[in-house]
Amino acid sequence: MSQLSAQTRNISGKITNAAGLPMPNASVLIRGISAGVTSDESGNFSISVPAKTKALVVLSVNYSTTEVNITSDNMTVVLQPSTGANLSEVVVVAYGTVKKTNITGAIGTVKGSDLENKPFSSPDKALQGAVAGLLSTSTSGAPGAGTDIRIRDIGSINASASPLWVIDGAIANTTDLTVNTTTANPLSSINPDDIESISVLKDAAGTAVYGS
Repeated sequence: MSQLSAQTRNISGKITNAAGLPMPNASVLIRGISAGVTSDESGNFSISVPAKTKALVVLSVNYSTTEVNITSDNMTVVLQPSTGANLSEVVVVAYGTVKKTNITGAIGTVKGSDLENKPFSSPDKALQGAVAGLLSTSTSGAPGAGTDIRIRDIGSINASASPLWVIDGAIANTTDLTVNTTTANPLSSINPDDIESISVLKDAAGTAVYGS
């Protein structure tokens, strides 16, 4: 028993951030071994390590991975916020994010700054001339009238040829609200100055994330 206890040692300590606040649920791993523990609500941890272990690896979400040398049996570890320098430019799709370099489909993006202060009553009218392969035609000259959008011409024989509009992840109803032969466009209720950006998915590889 004495020989077994000499082969391991118990290391305890506390994990905090740069402001001195405790870091709960931070992972404490033995360097070179997948075994480890997590800190409690107060940031405290206790781990049994082989006697020859010289360092621990501490990591937490949104914080940089920190490797600390074991200098005593009671340690204090300070985690630094991640700078985000390792993040690649991403594109938000229907069910998550994908690296921009991995996008194979044709996607046209119009920034909100390109739509600001333009004399359009709805964002679909503002897309005319801003995205290659997109045709925007007004069905009427009345303010707030419906608009026919065609992306790379008509893509369906029996179904609708109009695009699917998704606003902040929610599918929008853009059906023409015609009353007494006067067309009405639901998108005209959106202030173009409030739009951050509009992404136009122009082929099957891009639209497949929403279903056929």
